[in-house]
Amino acid sequence: MFTITMYGCLLSDELLGLSDYYGAVLSRRGLAKRECEFRTSKLSLILDFIRTIGIPENIKTELSSAIIHAWRLQVPEQTLVQREEELKKVVGSLNSIKSVAKWMELCKGKISASQINFKVLSDLPISPCDLRSEDVPKVYDLLKEVRECCIAITDRSLMPTAEASRS
Repeated sequence: MFTITMYGCLLSDELLGLSDYYGAVLSRRGLAKRECEFRTSKLSLILDFIRTIGIPENIKTELSSAIIHAWRLQVPEQTLVQREEELKKVVGSLNSIKSVAKWMELCKGKISASQINFKVLSDLPISPCDLRSEDVPKVYDLLKEVRECCIAITDRSLMPTAEASRS
């Protein structure tokens, strides 16, 4: 079985642990009614998953700082019904990340950390309404930059080496 080890533990274990933790946090009764608590939990979830994946530290810090700076703890134009729908989407994103982690544990073939990083970043439940409007382009540009970095690393790892192409 192929596993990815990061920071002394298995990445799949770390992702599953975070998924279980935030599953419990987000399933608390009445969370959607407590807007600031919900928004803080959602921000923490996003930052914890960014912290967990293996991207260069400078990009990780820049992305996390940009999200924190832009984050809105209250979205007054959103109704309770809309927040409940948002909570369902966040749980859906969390379940998608959990599925990736479970798949990693079962995968017998090669899987790169860059592929996992890309998938986790793509599943993060960040939407424009989470951020101050003037900061949305910066955060989305940083997310795009990190995903492109993951794709480039994956592409390089799939390229045949000079030695392999000579044989």
